[in-house]
Amino acid sequence: MLKKAVIIAFEGIDGSGKTTQCKMLANHLTKRGIRARPVGRRFLKSTLLALVALAFIRGRNGVDIIIADRYIHTVHVFLQRRSNFLTSLLNRLPQPNMILFMEIDVDTALKRIVARGKKLDKNESQEELKRYADGYEALLADNPVVCRLDARKSKEELHEEVVKLVEKFKG
Repeated sequence: MLKKAVIIAFEGIDGSGKTTQCKMLANHLTKRGIRARPVGRRFLKSTLLALVALAFIRGRNGVDIIIADRYIHTVHVFLQRRSNFLTSLLNRLPQPNMILFMEIDVDTALKRIVARGKKLDKNESQEELKRYADGYEALLADNPVVCRLDARKSKEELHEEVVKLVEKFKG
């Protein structure tokens, strides 16, 4: 399927199912004999881990696919382009080969977050989720490697769709 290591990035607001789909995709690929490495869960950690993994595997028989639970696009969205220096730096980093954009309405995402039973953080308010959703929409609108997914679907339905997209991908 793949000739070189690639980055597949899951992007979307909290509660859209990114972490679940990252894990499910990594398990699926591993069972098929494809070396896949899920990284991150928070945007900065995910970006740094993906870059370290890329640096480590260049020229080696290591991971074929890096699956990032958030990547550089999340940093752009969270900062809303407040830093020209950081934006410039982010634009120099390796771009993902595929972005799986988990689209979901804010109300449904918020219900999922609350159902986790944890205290909401400052980024998980109705207003912040809306701001991030709008930011993703603007940032990813014309990106040719974006695959939009209806994240309101069940995790199993969504996983089937993710697998089909990844299997069609020819890195």
